[in-house]
Amino acid sequence: MNESYYISHNSESYGFVVGKILDVNSIPRYAEVVDLVRYLGKDGWLRFCSRFSLFNVETFEFVVALSSVLRKLPDPKVEVCAGRGKLSFWLRKFGVDIIATDDYSWRLWGERICVEKMSIEEALEVYAPSTVIGSWIPANEGYGVKILRFPFVRYFLDIGEGPSAESSWMHAINLTDLRVFARRYGYTPIFLPLARWAIAQTDEPTPWGISMKTKVILFVRWDEDPRCILKF
Repeated sequence: MNESYYISHNSESYGFVVGKILDVNSIPRYAEVVDLVRYLGKDGWLRFCSRFSLFNVETFEFVVALSSVLRKLPDPKVEVCAGRGKLSFWLRKFGVDIIATDDYSWRLWGERICVEKMSIEEALEVYAPSTVIGSWIPANEGYGVKILRFPFVRYFLDIGEGPSAESSWMHAINLTDLRVFARRYGYTPIFLPLARWAIAQTDEPTPWGISMKTKVILFVRWDEDPRCILKF
């Protein structure tokens, strides 16, 4: 199927942006994707993302900001629920040594790029990562808890809609209870401002741009000092 299916024939620039979203070897700018979301509208954007198995769209600005954080966090680094693997693919281009893993349980559009077939439990056991990143982990609280409970993990960076959202593994947690929940497993949660560059399937046009529903939360083990690493 042609990637420009959802784009009118007189909108070649939008078709070009679609190509950059779907091609692992290219990455769009944030403003380009915002324009596409506004052009397609809420329903059109959701249909487009659903058709091509997109839960979030990697933008150049988001990957640059995320890589600057991850380069300061300890190895080994593992991405779980990596899907096609485009996020880790681009993080490597910006100097992040990261292993992408996924259990291959979801039927996705397109090829997986350098993604090892592993469940979350297997990825934790095999690589004993100090840093874990998860992008739109399925809405099952047990997935996040497994990561927080694993003894070698010092930092867990979660990308998704965050507490109380139906699509989040934290759907049963209220925002006001997040700190208590994290403390239960020995962590402090920190909301990172790089979420401003994130674009998700659930975003929709607004008068000022898009709704920006994505949260980027870094869970930091209580005995680590994030100021030393992230320079807050």
